[in-house]
Formats: sequence, C-alpha cells, structure tokens
Amino acid sequence: GRAGFGFAALTEGDGEADLQGTAVAEGFGPVVVDVASPCFRGAERHTNNTAELTSCVEAMLWLLADAGDQPVLLRPDSTYVWDLVTGVARASCNL
Repeated sequence: GRAGFGFAALTEGDGEADLQGTAVAEGFGPVVVDVASPCFRGAERHTNNTAELTSCVEAMLWLLADAGDQPVLLRPDSTYVWDLVTGVARASCNL
C-alpha cells in the first residue's frame, strides 16, 4: 500500500487541547521512496513508521524555512516519533 504524512503548526495554543490555537501552516503528502525525487526523506518503504517520521521531518523543514521568530509547539501524534526525538528510544531500522 501507500503511506502519507501530515502536520499542522499552531501558535497561541494552550499546549493541551489547543482550543485557542491559530493554524499557521499545514503540510501533507505521500511518503516518497524514489531516491531521485527532491521530496525523498529517506524512506525505502511505505510503512506507518516511515509516514510518522516523514511528518516530523517535514514539520521541522517548515520550521527552518518558514516559521521565522514565531513560537510554535511541535507535538507529534506519534509516541514512537516523540520517543525518538526526545532520546527515550532509538530507531533500529525505519527505511
């Protein structure tokens, strides 16, 4: 099958439910497995883990390119990604 990613960037949220948050960006698309593509992020297969990791990479790329000085909260919906990003877990293979 195919896998896709998605992220939303909010400001002014409360860090919990973000009911008062303002959406400032969103991104979504397929997980790209073609190494020749400029959208290739390292995934070799369409899996749930590669989709979650691609979402994190795309959100961070947005932060670097477009977020400017505005504070944003990154809160992945994936415990797996959160544990990797915070150093709680180590990936063995997510190609």
